[in-house]
Amino acid sequence: LCAKLSEGRVAVMVEGTPFVLILPYLFIEHFQSLDDYIHRPYFASFIRILKLLSFFVTILLPGYYVAVVSFHPELIPQGLLSQFVGSALDTPLPVVLDALTVFFLYELLREAGVRLPGAMSNTIGIVGGLIIGQAAVDANIVSPIVVIVVALTALCSFAIPNEEFATAFRLLKFGFIFLCAWLGFFGFLMSMLL
Repeated sequence: LCAKLSEGRVAVMVEGTPFVLILPYLFIEHFQSLDDYIHRPYFASFIRILKLLSFFVTILLPGYYVAVVSFHPELIPQGLLSQFVGSALDTPLPVVLDALTVFFLYELLREAGVRLPGAMSNTIGIVGGLIIGQAAVDANIVSPIVVIVVALTALCSFAIPNEEFATAFRLLKFGFIFLCAWLGFFGFLMSMLL
């Protein structure tokens, strides 16, 4: 609160609540944390940019993957083309259902981890993700590239310090996947504009 007041903001305090509203609240403030005020300005700015990039990777990478593999394989470099397309052809599901299946399993493991006690939730998340992911890839139910995309998306989502903000945008990524599966790269550009 002191840092925001020194920046020229207005604070609204209501008796009986432990929260303070700060006005105006900017979009970039979702990526700020208290640690930013402790570090040197250059390092804090670098970390904020990293958090912002992580946000865009979290919501846009799954849709981009679906759009590129489904509609525009010419955008994939030649060295990776056989891996991407080959793994997509080996699975019985279309690319969009492949991605949605793995994301559904990830969200299920995440919610199960929240409900379990402390140390057990970490174990369930890590072991469950490893076992289910490896078993699904070995059984050719999902492609290994989708598992990598989901893991990178999950990792980037944990870099956003505002948990409520990150939770709200977890649903947005599913809308972007459907939009990219429907319209291809044009759907990806529309999702970027959204």
